[in-house]
Amino acid sequence: MARYDWPAPPRGDDRPQARAAFLDRYRPMQDPGTTGPLPKRARSRSRRAVAHTAPSGDHNLWLPIGPTVMTNGQAGGDPNVAGRIRDLQIEPVKGRRLYAASAGGGAWFSADRGETWTPLDDFQLSDLSDVATISSALSCGAVHVIWGAQDDGSDDVVWVGTGEPRLAAGGLMPALPAGGDPGGGLPGGNLLGVGFLNRDPAVAAGAWQVVKGDVRTTDPDTLRGHGFFRIAGDPSVKNQLVAATTNGLYVLVPGGTWTKAVSWVNGLATQPLDVVLTRLAPDKLRIWVATASALMAAELTGADANPINLGALVFTAVGLPGVAKNPLPRTARLNRGGTRIRLATDGTKLFALGRAVIPAGNSRQDPPAALWLVDAAAASLAGLAAVRLTGMAEDLFLSASDQSDYDMCIETHPTTAGRVYVGGATVSTSTGWNAALYRCDTTATAANPTLVGEGVHADVHVVRGGPVSPADATKHTLWVGCDGGLFRSDADGDAGTFANLNDGLAVLQPGFVASHPTNPGVVAAGFQDNGTAIRTGDGVWRQSFRGDGGGVVFDPADKGRYFRQYTQATWNSSDGSGIAPVERRQARAKSALKTSETIESQASLFYSGATAVRHGDETHLAFGSDRVWYSRDWGRSWVTLPTATDPRGGDNPNLAQDVLNPVAGPATYSDTVGSTDCCSSTYVGTGASGSGVITVKLSVAPNDAGGRLVLRAVALYATGVVWMVGSRAAGASAPFTWTPMATTPRQKIKDPLPGAETTAFQAGQPLAFLPAAGIVSDLSVHDPALGPLGSCYVATTGTPYGGTGRDTLWFFDGKDQWMPTGLRNPHANGTWSTPADRVTSPALGVLVDPDLPSTVYVATSVGVVKGTLTIGGAPTYSWVWERFMNGLPTAAVQDLSLFSGSGVKLLRAAIQSRGVWEVDLGQVVTKPRTFLRLYPTDTRRVLPTPTGGALLNGDQQNPVHWDDSPDIVIDTTGAAAATGPTESQLAKVPKAGPATDRAQVSTKARHLKVHVLVHHRWSDALPAAKVKVALLRHSYPPDGVVPITLLWPALVAAAPSAAQPAALPDGWSRASTDLWQSPADGVDTRVPKAVTFDVDLSADATGSAVVFLAVVMSELDQISAADLALGGANTAQTGDQLVTSSPHAAAKSLQLS
Repeated sequence: MARYDWPAPPRGDDRPQARAAFLDRYRPMQDPGTTGPLPKRARSRSRRAVAHTAPSGDHNLWLPIGPTVMTNGQAGGDPNVAGRIRDLQIEPVKGRRLYAASAGGGAWFSADRGETWTPLDDFQLSDLSDVATISSALSCGAVHVIWGAQDDGSDDVVWVGTGEPRLAAGGLMPALPAGGDPGGGLPGGNLLGVGFLNRDPAVAAGAWQVVKGDVRTTDPDTLRGHGFFRIAGDPSVKNQLVAATTNGLYVLVPGGTWTKAVSWVNGLATQPLDVVLTRLAPDKLRIWVATASALMAAELTGADANPINLGALVFTAVGLPGVAKNPLPRTARLNRGGTRIRLATDGTKLFALGRAVIPAGNSRQDPPAALWLVDAAAASLAGLAAVRLTGMAEDLFLSASDQSDYDMCIETHPTTAGRVYVGGATVSTSTGWNAALYRCDTTATAANPTLVGEGVHADVHVVRGGPVSPADATKHTLWVGCDGGLFRSDADGDAGTFANLNDGLAVLQPGFVASHPTNPGVVAAGFQDNGTAIRTGDGVWRQSFRGDGGGVVFDPADKGRYFRQYTQATWNSSDGSGIAPVERRQARAKSALKTSETIESQASLFYSGATAVRHGDETHLAFGSDRVWYSRDWGRSWVTLPTATDPRGGDNPNLAQDVLNPVAGPATYSDTVGSTDCCSSTYVGTGASGSGVITVKLSVAPNDAGGRLVLRAVALYATGVVWMVGSRAAGASAPFTWTPMATTPRQKIKDPLPGAETTAFQAGQPLAFLPAAGIVSDLSVHDPALGPLGSCYVATTGTPYGGTGRDTLWFFDGKDQWMPTGLRNPHANGTWSTPADRVTSPALGVLVDPDLPSTVYVATSVGVVKGTLTIGGAPTYSWVWERFMNGLPTAAVQDLSLFSGSGVKLLRAAIQSRGVWEVDLGQVVTKPRTFLRLYPTDTRRVLPTPTGGALLNGDQQNPVHWDDSPDIVIDTTGAAAATGPTESQLAKVPKAGPATDRAQVSTKARHLKVHVLVHHRWSDALPAAKVKVALLRHSYPPDGVVPITLLWPALVAAAPSAAQPAALPDGWSRASTDLWQSPADGVDTRVPKAVTFDVDLSADATGSAVVFLAVVMSELDQISAADLALGGANTAQTGDQLVTSSPHAAAKSLQLS
């Protein structure tokens, strides 16, 4: 039987260590941006970041499509979730202002306790041509705020430490790998930063500044290419700060500049992983610093404390009895998970959270979590030692394995002495997998933990206590930042009191994206630790599968199903059809041997791509483990190519069949199959494994000389490309016949050999191999008819070889030659339309426009690049490159997808920690659009909008009724917020009553709230006053026909001034007191806003029906007579025609019962 009868995978054991190992393929050992000086305009201690990606004009404008929030998240109660939050600061008096530092999506601000969110300076980063491989201003490790008095935050001083430090198995990974150059990561993992980001109202009129962000040749102590653990403030001197970074300790004194503390000798074992400050007296300051397995403290008194005298800074060790050590090299078993310490203080007590040694004779495989108490007010630091508290929740950091390197945080309660909160990985409860979050009411010797993480997403990174709760003056608020965004308790973190505050916090981390074949509003994507999700509204997505999410592809012939990866070799279809290709039976290991499924899964890459095409009147589906799996019936049966038989069809799986690049010698596997030992059978066989397949692309090739259909499966792995070729007679229904492995064409990916190969490589000449071993990231077929194999592109991360830079995109001519495209490196093959715009960052994805093969799009770690290929002339292949990122935040683009259909053409990009964005390729000039939807996935890009057919495939209903818009919500329950409910909140409002033969909704209520959700697709937010919404009503006759021929001209005439006509024609009337209303807040692309109308139906008879017509417009997108156009000379005459012809109109019918 199948391993899963396809429920969602269990708590997908977020596996940051496995993910990190996968991402190591993409991590360069050197940031080329650090090897040369920055432009002169940037050479200063503090410089304003260039907002070079802020939208400029209306050409090729990228816009976000979510998720602004993801519903059905993983935790008790299925909360709304967002992406990873690393740090958080809460204004301590009112608790309304918050600053959240996301892992890769930048810093965000809320002025209303997390009800709404705004990104801070979306578009800032250093020059794209200089940042090169690793640095991102949107990657955050820490945030600190010096609070002002203004409720809007305008006088807050904000310090953001950019760069998320990386911890991994065995302890802290080196910040300075071989050669002394900053390391870093790429999408899905941790990106390092550009230094501090600072906003100070007294500096540069409050504009954001980059501080300590120069290259090392200018500033040896730069924090560019590093990460931050914590920025801590002096409890008495608010503008005196200490920062713990991957490059050591840094101190800022009042009126001074950030300076590295030379007395702190930084190294792998001594990196400052946390820092807090305490004051024993106005002239006595203590600085406490945690390392991987030690606690250090320094005391400054008198003038040395105000300001901090770095010359007097001397650290003393504080004893942590029983702490798990982290010796180098990292070989000891106790180091699994990565030892480290985190700190919290209430001013007199210091708490240290970490791991303790495994007691002798204990069977634990991982060190237990431990909590130590230190007397922070002790008279002297000499000989000071902590007390290890008993009773700690020892499995705090455990998920599938120890995750203390990833999930560890601690916070003290603002007023209750001895109360601390500790956060870790995950715990299973009756409601599913929840956060390992505990409240500890400590004594002098005991921890006394209570689990309170029910309803909170797993993987906790920060806990922050806030001021007195507005709901209960006897309690305080508590905030949690985790892999699922932000959660708040207004009751001291009591169990069951956490609510998600993630609406509008668009920091989810997609790695793969796929477009529906016919519906431009339906998109699916795989997310880091938030599974696979599908777009179900405008900015709202629904998590369909939990855990992690990798590759995803839609069935090109089905209404909405897709094939998706969890991780490695775990794949399944969204509709539950088919069998598992690899993890097919519940094989158990009963000895030290691995199962056959485990061997193949571990050979697979953590994430990889899949492909599906329609050819020969059937759908072909393929993906790669360490071999290519192929199905022609959407997973009901599987074979591997090119043998075209199922190696797992019998009792003893054949692990060697069709492995593309065997790298492991024969081993033995043992599969025990059966639910109990008494009824099980054990099958033993020879194992084998090979290089993990990065991606597979199916390509429909021209018919061969005999008229046979030809299908190619092109597989990319770290050291090669393989073309598997299948054919069958045209019109036949039999399986394709595939060329045997021995004669299957392949091209090598390798480093040049010394001599002629190296000379040719350095000269940029065409080569018979791809000189990019181990650094390739994606493949896209260019022209299946070019050459015997079809031409293609392969993207690389561009790590130099032998001092020579390697291009980030290479072209294969379909026969036997590879050539650089001149994307990154100057080359005769490639020119930039604007030379200064050259992008030198790694290429992570590549996509050829199948309708226009001369156009290629490249996903890089800083945005999208477009190339135009010309074939013929000198050189034979030449490209013109340009930046294609107008409106994109400067963040890593992991994947690209293209939608084309119904006259609409959209390019989608999966942006690391900023969701999915799209650009309309069919409309070079983007126009603002304010609109209402006919159905949940309606984008109003197709006008008139049909109410059925292929365009609606993948939506919740097809066909839909013209009078059932999801943007008009009749609320009789009060379930939604009284004002300004969000899209996700409106989706949860229960239907007022069932549909009848007269209307879509029924109700006994006579006093209603009718919410109208306004959407606005444009780069800039619209002030509320520039958006107008009207709600009208009309009696609804049995035939459903309501006139609008006189109504619409009257509304158009009233629109410029939003006038209130004394009467409306065609039998229409106002549904509420005012015809036109505006939302309470501005409207932008990310977050639609609702306007609420109070409607009185007390004069309407029972059994009567009414239809509500909502009309929206904005200063940039007014209603007009053109809204009536139905095509040709036809114009809308009735309500049902109007809502299809006009994006500004929608309807909802109601019958009174």
